[in-house]
Amino acid sequence: MTKNANRGKNMNIKVKIILGLTTIFILSSSFWPKHVAGDNDLYDSRYVNSTGDSLNAISSDPILTINNGGGGMGIDATTSGNIAVRGLATTAGSGINFGGYFEAYKDSGVGVNGVVNGTTGTGVYGLSLGGENSYGVYGKNTNGVGVYGTSVHKDGVVGKSETGYGVYGYTKSTNSFKAGVNGFSSTSAIGIYGKSFAGVGVYGETLSVSQHAGFFSSLKGERLAGAVLYTTAASVHGIAIHAKNDSPNSDDATAVFSNDGSGALIKGFGGDGGEHDFIVENSGRIWNEGGVSTTILEIRGGADISERFDVNKGAEKLDPLPGMVVSIDPGRPGGLMLAQQIYDRKVVGIISGAGGIETGMVLGQTGTIANGSRAVAISGRVYCLADAENGPIKPGDLLTTSNVPGHAMRVNDYSRAQGAILGKAMSPLDKGKGLVLVLVTLQ
Repeated sequence: MTKNANRGKNMNIKVKIILGLTTIFILSSSFWPKHVAGDNDLYDSRYVNSTGDSLNAISSDPILTINNGGGGMGIDATTSGNIAVRGLATTAGSGINFGGYFEAYKDSGVGVNGVVNGTTGTGVYGLSLGGENSYGVYGKNTNGVGVYGTSVHKDGVVGKSETGYGVYGYTKSTNSFKAGVNGFSSTSAIGIYGKSFAGVGVYGETLSVSQHAGFFSSLKGERLAGAVLYTTAASVHGIAIHAKNDSPNSDDATAVFSNDGSGALIKGFGGDGGEHDFIVENSGRIWNEGGVSTTILEIRGGADISERFDVNKGAEKLDPLPGMVVSIDPGRPGGLMLAQQIYDRKVVGIISGAGGIETGMVLGQTGTIANGSRAVAISGRVYCLADAENGPIKPGDLLTTSNVPGHAMRVNDYSRAQGAILGKAMSPLDKGKGLVLVLVTLQ
């Protein structure tokens, strides 16, 4: 150790400190060192230690202060060994101490800048030998980003773990739109990408009873190309979507679909690129371009089997209404008209929908003669307009057409009724005109 005292002088100096394997060069245009080793006589002094490997002192002030007003580096350290600069804080107990502490005051300043020239090196490396709650690298920001990584060609931030999480994100925010991990892409690249060779690619879990393990939203997506959730299965026996409710006590649905607009709830497309092979409308109506195969079909919304026909108003120009009896229109193949003669063998059925009983099944073929605007019951139970002028109607009576347009009456002449029987009455009509429940059984 050598000492050159220049007390009270502002001078330009060059200091070279050799500490074993560590060499520190100090270049300064104005150098005002503070107390060293507690010796006031060493104020404004220069030190060179050519044999030792440490500079020891006991002081609450900095041992060495370097102030370079010329714009150059405060400290430039070079070594032929492995460590150019090493800092060690030996204070034990609670609280935080730092092996190295760096600050930068510029708006775009960098507190610590690590650069490596090796092809597999690391610019900044942090190692923790503590317990499971310690951190190799810890970043904190009171307003902005705690840790920020960027790369020109590869990954900006890479996390790796042998037994735990490669990357762990945690937030205490009460804002439901803040996240422990947030992925963002300003281009067509993927915001978040998950991949696993043996496990789950992306896994979401929530302990809340009113929140979701996964939530996806799009403000601009349109049609299939802009679908909020898009899944593909490329394997031969792959399944794109599998939903399962694991609770043995579950009393709710496995999947729920809702549409606040007028569009369909579900659309299905065939592998040949066909359009609208299967549709579930918002009303619950199901459209299917293919066939339906089932063991038991239960219909809970109607009680008759109908076919679609166009119904002529007839000579009386009466609007066809639910409950009216209709017959074949000789002048229009495939069309019907209101029945208006007694014992009409052209009788077909009753327009469905009267008395609050709807049709259960409607047959027809769009774009052909076998279609129309009215559902006409040809079998089942349906309310029918009837006239009791030919006699009171009782349950079990056979019914046929009457001379009142669209009305049925009781059969009195069974020989004339052959081929003109509409069905059997299931409710009475003592007099006048009214609705009678009919079991349609054309004969």
